[in-house]
Amino acid sequence: EVWRTKRLETLCVAGVASAWSGGFYTAFVWMGVFYVELDPPVPNGYTINAAMLAFLCLLFLPCAATTVRRDDADPPAANARKALVRGQLGLALVSLPAFALLARSRTPLAAVLAQALLAPCLASFGAGMPFFLVDAFPPRIRVAAIGLAYNLSQA
Repeated sequence: EVWRTKRLETLCVAGVASAWSGGFYTAFVWMGVFYVELDPPVPNGYTINAAMLAFLCLLFLPCAATTVRRDDADPPAANARKALVRGQLGLALVSLPAFALLARSRTPLAAVLAQALLAPCLASFGAGMPFFLVDAFPPRIRVAAIGLAYNLSQA
């Protein structure tokens, strides 16, 4: 029923889930490996990566989530779409400069700055995603539809 009645929504949700997974993987899994594989490697690369991940989860995600719920003029779903757009535009604008800074400098400060540029963008995207997922499907098919979309995105 999900694929028959909500095909476009399923593909949109799969795209959002893919973008979140890809951005998060790049910024907080692959980046840690990148730090230590540079020649010369970034000193304490794994530690910096873990600290910036905690910083994202403990600071930026909760702050970004309040922006989705805070504005009473728009419903959370509209704010969630805005958060998704802000996050994607932010990533498009800062990804190349962040990686260029890191590749050029290869210092712990450059690593922190590079991930600090990416973290707010990912947080904005991540804060909007749950509201977007819930709003995309009616309650009677929501679990099956989100499960299908997520599995399509990770395939």
